[in-house]
Order: sequence, then structure tokens, then C-alpha cells
Amino acid sequence: MTQAIFYSIAIVLILLLLLASHLWRRKYLPPVPNNVIYIMDLAHRYLFWLILAVLFYGGMAFAANWIIEEIDLWIILFLMFYLFMLGTIYSCVYILFWRCVIKADSLTFYIPLLPPKEIKFHEITLVKYIDNETLLHAPNEKALVGYRRHKRIFFIEGNTKGFPLLYDILKENGKLERIPVKEEFAVTCPKSDVLRSVFIFLLFAILSVLALWMHVELELPYLIILIVMTLVFLCDMLHVLLWKVTVDYQNIAIRNFLGITRTYALREITRMEERDGCIYLYSAEKKLAKIAKDSDNFAYLMERFREED
Repeated sequence: MTQAIFYSIAIVLILLLLLASHLWRRKYLPPVPNNVIYIMDLAHRYLFWLILAVLFYGGMAFAANWIIEEIDLWIILFLMFYLFMLGTIYSCVYILFWRCVIKADSLTFYIPLLPPKEIKFHEITLVKYIDNETLLHAPNEKALVGYRRHKRIFFIEGNTKGFPLLYDILKENGKLERIPVKEEFAVTCPKSDVLRSVFIFLLFAILSVLALWMHVELELPYLIILIVMTLVFLCDMLHVLLWKVTVDYQNIAIRNFLGITRTYALREITRMEERDGCIYLYSAEKKLAKIAKDSDNFAYLMERFREED
């Protein structure tokens, strides 16, 4: 009976989210075409994988009662996968319905389930143009980050439709600033990856503790899988928390997920390769580091390499 109530409420919440998104879309989209130069929308390259994630999290959430019979642990497992599923559903809605309307004097952002946000060009203090090119021949990953004083007010990736047009408009308005060359900085994992890794590890750690210390009736294969996944997410959390690449005037220091730091002179880096959204630094044939292109301060690293030639 308890499970039936949970499932009913869960289905109703999903329907309410979809209904609210539909009503929001009918109210605000398409934007009124008065004085509109261009309507930007997001690329759909990640939509397929998000839909697969929704199916996976939904299947795990609604099949949790077949895996665990203990009601307390079942509720925790169900809520964990269900919240992941809701977040992924909203991500799909975000990709489908997000819009940025470019007008002669302003940008208006349409974010699902939120009221439209208009930003006048005179309110924008500066816009940083991030060009994560890797000095190779792969497509560049660009972004425009807008600020009002020190507060970030928008972030638009280079694969967004209409990105070159917005770049030209901001440049004409004198708002554009390229990433400068910095002598000392640190490249770290994105804060979003840190929060995600810590959150997922804590969830699986709590489930493992409940299963082991409260003697929950859980079949051995499922218990082994739970413990293995907890250890995997522990390693992932340590990686994003401890990994760092520090660059100063002459050296580059690379700290791995075990906290071990190795320092090399910048002139020792002889080769750089790009694979799967990452760059690999080499000294002769020895691999020194693997750095994701979405890492914090990655643009500074590329500017420094470009300066060092």
C-alpha cells in the first residue's frame, strides 16, 4: 500500500512538471517578434543521452521494490533515483524550450518555468570571450560569459544557434573582452562536477551504511554491487576534489587524485593531443596530464601555452 501511494505521487509530480512546462511554453513561446534580430536556441546534441538517462533512472526508481524489501531503505533508494529522473526530465525541457532573444538594445532569456529575464546592453559591464581552442585542428569550444559588475548574469556556449551573431553584436557595443594571459593560476575540476560527485558519493555511502549496519535483508549480489559503486564514486570524488594543475612563471605542477604532486618545467612539454573532450600533455613519449576542456581556468592554460609557443 505504501509503495502504491509513493508511485502515485511520483507519477502525478512528473505529469505536473510536464503540464507546467507546456503551459509555460504556450504563454511565452514563440517570443513576440517586435524588434527581434534573432532568436537563439540550444543545440540538441545531448538530448538523446538525457532521454536514455530518464529511462534508466525511472527504471531503477520504480524497480527498487524488487531489489530491496526493507521499507526504509527502499524509500531512500526510490527517492534518490526519482530525484535524478526529475532533474534529467527538466534538463530535457530546458534544452527544448530555452531561448535567447536578441534585440537592438537588449537580450531576453526564456528559461523554462521562470519568467523572462531582459538584460539591457547598457547594464552589461563586460562579456568575457572564452575560446578553449587547444592549438590543434579540432573544433574550438567557445563561450560568452556576461557580467554586471562582478556578478555573472549569463553564460552562452559556442554551439548555441546564433552564437556568431551575438558575438559580433557584443563586439560592436564594446562589451567584449578576451581572456588575458595570466602568469600564475590553477586549473581545477568544475564546481558542478565537485558538487555532483560529493552528492552521489554521500547517497551511496548512506545506502551502504544502512545495508551493513542495520542488517537490511539484501541479496548478496546487490550488496556487492552497492559497495562497489560506493567505492567507485569515492574514487571519483577524490579525483575532483584533489586533482589540480598549477602553473606559475616557469613550471607546471600536476597533483593527482592521491594528492601526489609532480612539477615540470613548461619547456619540458613537447606535445599535446586531443581526444574525447580532453587534452593530453606529453614530455617526449611520457604522458604528464589529462585535462578536460571544461575545467575551470582551462582558457588561461591555453592562452599561456599560446604565449609560450
